[in-house]
Amino acid sequence: MQNNPTYCLPETLFRDGYRVAVNCGRLLVLQSNGESIDGLWLKKNRQKLVTELARLTGKSIFQYSHFSTGRYSIGERLLPGVTLSYFEGLTDRPYRMCFNAELTYARATAKAKKGQNLPPKHFRVKQRSALVSYWEKLGFSLPRRFSEFHEHLGKLGEVLITAEWIMAYR
Repeated sequence: MQNNPTYCLPETLFRDGYRVAVNCGRLLVLQSNGESIDGLWLKKNRQKLVTELARLTGKSIFQYSHFSTGRYSIGERLLPGVTLSYFEGLTDRPYRMCFNAELTYARATAKAKKGQNLPPKHFRVKQRSALVSYWEKLGFSLPRRFSEFHEHLGKLGEVLITAEWIMAYR
């Protein structure tokens, strides 16, 4: 058996003794001896594998794309927040999750006064925020400071998410 397969359809991988698994949201392709295949091969073939897994299982699989910050209109108020953007594996349809976040300095620094806007794409969250809870449920360790989340959000690209959407209408 080769160390890295030259194909990536799950049925072919299974036939040749490879195992394809999603463990805690992480995509794994294992050789028959239990060793993971080369990370470069997996990175190159990840999208094809995810699309095929979604098709075979009939489940929507969401992958992280990027994040943005902004002030969002809720009624007549503008509230600060951060939006995580995902796309669905089969359709490439975008989905977004919005979380409360602060976009201004909490106290004066050498660079800025209290209340001034943070640099673009920077934000702060609090320990009990929904974003921190979501982050921990995905199995990631917290950044050193909550103001450093923007530096760590790229890790979400490692995780595949399935979800059931419940929509509430007011």
